[in-house]
Amino acid sequence: VTGRGFGGGSAVNGRRYTRGVLEELGPWPREAKERAYEAVEADLEISAKTVERTRLGGVVGELLELLEQQGVPYRETPEVHQYANVAPGLPRIRGCKNGEEFHSSYLCSQSQHRPQAVAGAHVDRVVFEGLRAVGVEVAGKVVRAKEVLLSAGAIMTPPILIRSGVGPLADLERLGVEPVVDAPEVGANLQDHAYVPVKVTTNSPCIPAGTVEDGLLFAFFSDLPHVDTGSPVQVELQMNIGCAGEFLTLTLYFILLHTRTPARVAVSSLDPRAAPEIFFDPFLDGGDVFELSRHIRVFYERILIAPSLQRYDLELNPEPAVAASDARMFGFIFQHLALWQHPTGTCRVGSAVDETFRVKGLEGLRVADGSVLPDSVSGHPDAAIRMVGQLAAERILRDHGLV
Repeated sequence: VTGRGFGGGSAVNGRRYTRGVLEELGPWPREAKERAYEAVEADLEISAKTVERTRLGGVVGELLELLEQQGVPYRETPEVHQYANVAPGLPRIRGCKNGEEFHSSYLCSQSQHRPQAVAGAHVDRVVFEGLRAVGVEVAGKVVRAKEVLLSAGAIMTPPILIRSGVGPLADLERLGVEPVVDAPEVGANLQDHAYVPVKVTTNSPCIPAGTVEDGLLFAFFSDLPHVDTGSPVQVELQMNIGCAGEFLTLTLYFILLHTRTPARVAVSSLDPRAAPEIFFDPFLDGGDVFELSRHIRVFYERILIAPSLQRYDLELNPEPAVAASDARMFGFIFQHLALWQHPTGTCRVGSAVDETFRVKGLEGLRVADGSVLPDSVSGHPDAAIRMVGQLAAERILRDHGLV
């Protein structure tokens, strides 16, 4: 899914706002990232619901107790800073402080000097004179500019570049595109959050509707027991609370936050409206599959089959015998693995672009979206991508002598 419209991916996603770990969000100074986040948040209404621990009883309360014993404590009020904890939901963008109902940073901006936006304008390619970008082609017409800034996202920015002659030389030759510059990193290094769902039925009474926003609890950790080493967390666990009749059900989404599967975005057609090709196969080397299997197995051993939960008559899918076997879990994961649609990394800083967001080897062309992030975010990427946009805006203003 790509968000074609104001708000980008957040227009089609949950607008959950977590900053992630600053050190993993590119080479820019920590202080610059913090200032960029503060500037973004100054325009947004962000809030989270507080849920007292005492309101979560039965099997959910027991799960929270077991997680706390494993070094993952419950936090009654979610925060934008990510820690190893369990929280009742996450901070969420509710709207704009300027009164706009929509949540795009463009519309939320309180500046009086927003650039003009043209809706329904589908960019075919970037237009070059030599190695300098001088504009874009939209529906057969060239719109000239002093500088071009691409923000089409980690899935759609690489196809625009490749159609423009900026990409892996082999891809350009296959498509019959005249090369402007050989850029092998364009489209490479695709990162996403891979996940597997575990289903749980219980004899525990349902929790009243609305107790937890959207019926979701979120946990972040690296291993169980979790030891805080200061490094990015590895797993996000979304616990979706539901009901079957009068009894509580759970869907546990085990999300691997940092995949290592070699993945990329490619182009099969010069038609700008054709969907790009996405190559992401965790089963090629099995490393990510093994990590998911390991985390699920440990969670079963330390949490789901703990003696204190037996009175809730849990029925688990996969069954404990499956979770205990790597071979059987590989089969289960093969059937159920999916991506959370949090793509990053396909024009990563340091490889395809430099720290000023300029595409390497070219003039007048920058990229500012999730594609420049060098790794997945240890959390949800909405906030980090807005921060990237703020950093890019500040840099462009400086380079053009406007600040």
